[in-house]
Amino acid sequence: MDFTQGQKFADLSVEQFSKVMDKLKEYSREGRFHWEITSIGHGKNHVLEVYNEFPSKSEFSHPAHVPAGVKWARFRLESDQRLIGFVIDKNDAECMRLNPDVFYVVFLDLYHKFYVS
Repeated sequence: MDFTQGQKFADLSVEQFSKVMDKLKEYSREGRFHWEITSIGHGKNHVLEVYNEFPSKSEFSHPAHVPAGVKWARFRLESDQRLIGFVIDKNDAECMRLNPDVFYVVFLDLYHKFYVS
């Protein structure tokens, strides 16, 4: 995680932290691709949105420790709260030494500032 941008889990109230942990527990019950196709809200968005590139309209900056060529993504937690991270394609897994089934957490975004719409 990058603790220089976004919020820290320690910034959450006990109730907020509990809700985030419940969501993570729920999201861990299914694989990445399930959440990429599961609609949320009015059906246009998905629980897990993959943006491919770092968004140009972001109040965050690409951390140096995150490899180039990853696909940036977000899990919608609740309201404006997002868990921001990245995924990789299977064909990139070996050269990056990362798992394509894993969502790598980079930021906790409580105020929807990563992808400004």
